[in-house]
Amino acid sequence: LFNVERLMKPVDISKYTYIAIALVALVVMLYPRSRRIPFWVLVGVPSGFLVVAQVLMREPVFGASLPVTITEICSVVLTGLFARELNRYFAEFEEVVSKIVLNYAGTPPPLFAEEQGVMYQELKRARLYKRPLSVLVMKPHPNSLQQQLPQILQTYRDGLVNHIAIAGITRLLDRELFETDVIAHYRDSLVVMLPELDATHAEKVVSRIQQVVKEKMSLDLDIGVAGYPADANTFESLLNTARQRAEATPAATEEASSPAPAVQPT
Repeated sequence: LFNVERLMKPVDISKYTYIAIALVALVVMLYPRSRRIPFWVLVGVPSGFLVVAQVLMREPVFGASLPVTITEICSVVLTGLFARELNRYFAEFEEVVSKIVLNYAGTPPPLFAEEQGVMYQELKRARLYKRPLSVLVMKPHPNSLQQQLPQILQTYRDGLVNHIAIAGITRLLDRELFETDVIAHYRDSLVVMLPELDATHAEKVVSRIQQVVKEKMSLDLDIGVAGYPADANTFESLLNTARQRAEATPAATEEASSPAPAVQPT
């Protein structure tokens, strides 16, 4: 569009055209569900906005300016087509990556939202029968992830490597823990609930998990433990306490003072 203005000085591309183009590109690229929106709606609304805005601002739209108006609308449509194709390629790439993760590390853990109800029930049961319970929050230590990059997939970013590591850790936890223990994926961490174990006995489980993960995957785990009722009485408090203690572990503290980049959640 800038080149059109340079070649044809009388042509004045409206500023609203750039707004409409940016709007279409942002919606298509940043809103995954935009693939469900009919294409004519996706480009028709910004194009309508473009024409209405020009009319309200008393800018020429028809007559001698009609070719320019058509050019502006076509630019919006072409932007929508290009952005949607790019979005489709990204979606296909994401699907391929997901398959690679599953083939590499096995079934990923259930999401935290899916297991949160079970954890609440376990906490209620512990309260009712006055039994101990512990909550662990764990995630791969960033330094270990950096060491694993050449062995897993060098081209993937830290977030993807974190997901691969989480899936692998879950596979090991399924072997090491009891069926009554609850495992869930929460953000960039794993949340594990250990019914019938207080924080003191849970520390023994923590040591065993760290040792197994270190031997099998060469990963260091930052694990925080919070026990009911010694540390907190509500599930949110147990979760927050365990997360804070995970971030305050010696390995995590060392990472905080290290120039190595931290892993960001996905």
